[in-house]
Amino acid sequence: THVTSAPARDRCICAAPCDDERLGAACEVNADALSETCPHDGWKLLPGTSNGGLFRCGSVVDGAATGWYGHCIDAAARCNGVRNCGDGSFDGQDELACPFVAACD
Repeated sequence: THVTSAPARDRCICAAPCDDERLGAACEVNADALSETCPHDGWKLLPGTSNGGLFRCGSVVDGAATGWYGHCIDAAARCNGVRNCGDGSFDGQDELACPFVAACD
């Protein structure tokens, strides 16, 4: 088993790993999927934040959006060890400030 987080990222859930290194509650997300233009709900998020379903790439520095802030990834792809935001070569915004996750028993 491995640890994943609840959609609201307020608790950890132990789950069976997906086949073929896929992510998501239904194993529907490729681990190396690159970000895409945010859907409507993604534009409601501040860059660098998540609503549990989406993570909006980018960040806010001194009140200005920076990075790939027009792109989003599935929240399951955040903190998975792969730079999913942008073209994969950027600064790894989705891999910054990842919470510590304990192992399942």
